[in-house]
Amino acid sequence: MVEPILKVEDLSVTYRTAGGQHHLALHPLSLTIAPGETLGLVGESGSGKSTLGRAIIGLTPPSGGRVLYRGRDVSHALRNTSARHGHTIQMVFQDPYSSLNPARKIASAIGDVLGVARVQRGQRARRAAELMRKVGLPAEALGRFPSDFSGGQRQRIAIARALGATPDLIIADEPISALDVSVQAQILNLLIDLRRENGLSMLFISHDLRIVSDISDRVAVLYLGRLVEIGRASRIARAPAHPYSAMLFRNIAVPDVEKTRRLFRGQSADEDVVPSSPASDRLCAFAARCPYARDPCATVAPPNRNLPDGDNVLCHFPLYERA
Repeated sequence: MVEPILKVEDLSVTYRTAGGQHHLALHPLSLTIAPGETLGLVGESGSGKSTLGRAIIGLTPPSGGRVLYRGRDVSHALRNTSARHGHTIQMVFQDPYSSLNPARKIASAIGDVLGVARVQRGQRARRAAELMRKVGLPAEALGRFPSDFSGGQRQRIAIARALGATPDLIIADEPISALDVSVQAQILNLLIDLRRENGLSMLFISHDLRIVSDISDRVAVLYLGRLVEIGRASRIARAPAHPYSAMLFRNIAVPDVEKTRRLFRGQSADEDVVPSSPASDRLCAFAARCPYARDPCATVAPPNRNLPDGDNVLCHFPLYERA
């Protein structure tokens, strides 16, 4: 059996609210990513998907659990900025402009990563030019500032910078959702090509289950910080087992209106806007919205059911039992 490149064990994140209360944003969950595999992570805004990505790479301190990279616990090492940028796990963010220093040229942004990756100073300019060409931009772009580029071009630059560390694993957090529809397919195809050419593993985070199922080998579905289903992308696209997964597919053509409104108000697109958790964190979080909910859903914790080929669903009454 091939050892996972990434293994997350019982990872959880708790936030303290303004009123001093503790909010469990990410319930203890476990998952793995195999070498060369793309795992899609899907859920509504506030589901915890971005929190999970940031906790894996150390940008958000986990409250419990651990992250293993090639069998080694890196939970504490990734919280150090220099270690994180020099590590073989890299992140591509939703907003490429906010991840680039507007006062520094692109050559400096990529050069910093190459320096941490211990590329010799005399070779950095050549390597930076190679990275730019790899993402479809001319080497001359290195002498310009982030404001000189379109959103799609800035995302290409962010990807080039991530590749500068020669990563084995890329966490792509909503990498196309802030871009024009005409540009989204270009960036998506670029990520697919780079994955194939470089043998990369990827955690691809999105609210769009259609895109996730197209690009991923497996899909993990998050709801209110809980992993409710994980399995082969082809099976989930064809026959989702959890009612929430099925709901995401039915709403596939519905735009994320609230996210758009928050962006226009200058707020974060990932602010929590989902229904509150049930009275007990042990009960089914989706019961209040589920069309198939019955009495046990409100009184008994849902079982984690094993499906063929290693798939799992957290549900009392999975949809395959209704077929």
